[in-house]
Order: sequence, then C-alpha cells, then structure tokens
Amino acid sequence: MEARTFEIEGHPARVWVGGQGTPILLLHGRWGGAAVQWGSVWTALSEHALVIAPELPGIGEGSQGNPCGFAGYARWVVRVLDALDVSTVCATGNSFGGALGWELAVQFPERCQRLVLVDGGPLPIGAFTHAILRLPPVKALLKVLFRRNATLSRTLPQAFARPEEVSPELKNAISLSVSQIDSLVDTVLGPVTDGVPRCPVLMLWGEKDRLNNGKQISKWVQRRTQARLERISGAGHTPQIEQPGEFVRRVLAFAVRER
Repeated sequence: MEARTFEIEGHPARVWVGGQGTPILLLHGRWGGAAVQWGSVWTALSEHALVIAPELPGIGEGSQGNPCGFAGYARWVVRVLDALDVSTVCATGNSFGGALGWELAVQFPERCQRLVLVDGGPLPIGAFTHAILRLPPVKALLKVLFRRNATLSRTLPQAFARPEEVSPELKNAISLSVSQIDSLVDTVLGPVTDGVPRCPVLMLWGEKDRLNNGKQISKWVQRRTQARLERISGAGHTPQIEQPGEFVRRVLAFAVRER
C-alpha cells in the first residue's frame, strides 16, 4: 500500500492504494484514520484486489475539506474515485464509514457494485424524526449525550471483545474522537439521500459489539434490503482489527469470489 495525494474540491486528499483487480473501497470510522482502522487487513486484501482507502476529511490525516453531511462525504469519495479512474467499487465501511458506504450506494448506484456494512449503517430513523433531531435545542442535547457516552472508560467494554488487548494507538484515537463529537453529530444529522442500495449488501457484525444502535441498525437494514447478516465471533465493533484473518476471508468471498 502506498499513500497518494490528490486535489479534491480545492483541498489535498490523501488516499492509500495498493494491489490490482476488483476495486475494494475501505471507508474508516471515527476512531483514527485509514491506517489505524485498516492497516491490519489492507495488505492481505491487496493480494487479491485493488484496495482504496481514503483518509476522510476532518477525521483522517492528510485530507482537508468540510463535506456537508453524508451526502457531501459521498460526493467527495466519488471525486477520489474519479481521480483514480475507478468506475465501480465494493464499498466496505466500518461504523461511521458504513453509513457513508450506504449513502454512496444510494446516491451513486452506478459507482457501487457491492456494499459491506461493518458494524455500521444508516441512522435507523425516518425523515420526520431526522428533522426533529436537527432542531437546534435537540441537536445541542444530542451532542451533550454523545460526549458523555464517548469516553474511553465507557467505550472499551462495549466496543471490544477483549478490551484489555486494545492497542495504545487505538485507545488514543478513541480518546481524540471525543473532541470530534460536534462534527460527528453535524454529519449524522446532515443531508442524506432517500432510498436503499440497489446492489447486493453484506453485513459483517462483531458478535461482541454492544454499542448503542447496533441491533437497531442491522434490523433496519434487513427490513429494507435483501442484506445477508454474518456475525464474526471473538470481535466487537471493529472486526477488521480484532479478527483480521476472518474479516479478510469474508470480504473477499463476497467482493471477489461471488462475482
């Protein structure tokens, strides 16, 4: 894997690229950037596919810009794919990245041939509730609640199968993410595209993931799509980090071998 830098919407965008074959797009969550989230699996994936892992603006390192909502992030991702001359991908997103992958598949169905949701996905609410949550007093309260629940001491036992084995690098990323709560809420409650993906959807879920909304998201997705749900034992919210070998096997089976 090598880091490449492009100019996207007038700002630098850092993208990790490696391998060849079926394009697999890796979209990281809020706990660190692409290297922290995908470094344990991208080399193995790149032995069988073209792996593309952008550092998302406002979260990862080396990318700048201020996309508005998941709709804005999806447009940013498409411009990254254009810069790489990649037409379609298997979008694979963890947590926040799963919601982004869903938006990409809905807004740009021609660019997303398959979708893998890894312990993440769209906010499991309707348009009316979404509008209510965007009201300034409600939105401010949400930010307070998110900050209260995002501390390291609360997150570790809920998010990981073996909290004592979480690396210092990942712990530091989780701690830093608390300072990004305002932008997280702004993105989650920002513009999204109505609809459901037309492409095949696979949900990979760590069986020990106990973070809020996990069950609601997976049930919401299954009610609206023909998504297949596969649980990964011995993993929590980040199975790509906790069970990298099994994660790689499942993603390749879906993205490459089922084609």
